[in-house]
Amino acid sequence: MSGAVHLRRVTVDTCWSVPVLAALMTLLVCMPSSYMGLVFVYVVEDYGVSRALASWTQTGLFVAVHLSGKSTDLTRLPGQCAAVLVSRDGLGMGMFLMSVSIYNIMLFEKYKGTAMSMTFLAWGIAGLYGPVLLYKLRESYALQGGLLICGGLLLNSVPLALLLNNPPGTDFSNLKYAISNCLYRRTAVSARSVKATALPLDEPSDLAVTSVPEKMQSEVDVHCQDLPATGSLHRTDIEYTATDRLGSKIEAEDCSVFVTTSQNGSPSRSRLQSLLELLRTPAFYVFLATTVVSEYSLVSIGTTIVDYAKDKVIELSVATQLMIFGAVGHILARLTIVPLSDCAKGSRLPMYAGAFACEAVSAAAMPHVCSIAALTVLRVLESLAQGFILSVRTILLAQYLGIERVAACSGVFGLAMIPVSLSSPAILGFFRDIIGSYDPFYHMMGALNATMAGLLFMFFLYDWRHARKP
Repeated sequence: MSGAVHLRRVTVDTCWSVPVLAALMTLLVCMPSSYMGLVFVYVVEDYGVSRALASWTQTGLFVAVHLSGKSTDLTRLPGQCAAVLVSRDGLGMGMFLMSVSIYNIMLFEKYKGTAMSMTFLAWGIAGLYGPVLLYKLRESYALQGGLLICGGLLLNSVPLALLLNNPPGTDFSNLKYAISNCLYRRTAVSARSVKATALPLDEPSDLAVTSVPEKMQSEVDVHCQDLPATGSLHRTDIEYTATDRLGSKIEAEDCSVFVTTSQNGSPSRSRLQSLLELLRTPAFYVFLATTVVSEYSLVSIGTTIVDYAKDKVIELSVATQLMIFGAVGHILARLTIVPLSDCAKGSRLPMYAGAFACEAVSAAAMPHVCSIAALTVLRVLESLAQGFILSVRTILLAQYLGIERVAACSGVFGLAMIPVSLSSPAILGFFRDIIGSYDPFYHMMGALNATMAGLLFMFFLYDWRHARKP
């Protein structure tokens, strides 16, 4: 028998403490993924092993991150954020990112991209200090000691995760009312002064005072047209369950909407039926293919970029800067491009496809340059595209498949990534240890991303034509 276990009402587009806390935790949780390229080089240098064997360090993290989607439960997000941070790096990182991504999508409607960019922006910032921190720690405590200290730093994110359980809402209506009231009083004073009627600023006339609620009603106390008026100056409250909230559209911009999060025990048959319906959706296979390619590109290029620069006769201390410039690209994407996608929601999918095209061009051009300046420019462009892809993917999944299916999609995507992850060491070993160069590997990555860009553009046209049909 199913029933509501926990009931909590949260106002949409007001819980800004969630992306802020998530960003602070991301600074620590995503630190291990930021220095995997250095770990790859250090393992080769310190232990004298082949690239194929050394790449198992990033493969273990890669597999754990994507298996985490299988463990994510939509109805236990805040508590799970605290629990997963004490597990292994990869599993904890994957479950944490998936949990806070779904949490942000549930709590934000108009500012989804902004909330997601705040969280993933911290991932880029972690890439600024993570490689430098490990580089300094290795000089003093060797590789094992440096990794041990970094692991201890991750535990500091657990207290922050506990604060996500009951996020407080931030109501800006009082601030809007005060600003509007001040502007109205100034306008009223100016109008009466033209008629030679004295009107002190600190003692407004009855006309100014009584007309404020009528003016403010259109700016602050807006009521939804489809709901009965409450008769008060407060905004209309809409209360409905999380499942009803998922398929609804918010039509009133200033109307307060409340999300009621509940934990319901649904039968296994309904979950199986939902999974079968998901497998019959064309968008599922499009995002499955693009997710596999984008995640493999993110990890493979991030792991090999330092070693690739060393092959181009660039010193290790200089090649390490490529990881930092990669973080700069992620930050630029989340500060500029992702928030802009909130202004035109229909442009997210073509921008998503364009990011894959940018990734393809950058990867295919890297074998043809040798200077550190050219490599830096290509690295920034490549990471700029990756930053947008990572930040917008969950929003697109919720838009085309439904927010209730995001966790299920992540689990299936994680299972699909297992054979790709396990074959990654053999692929890198084939190109670098046998062929002797990363150039064909980067050409292959460019071709894969170009294929995904074409697939996304075709899906966009397919969806656009079906949307125009009556």
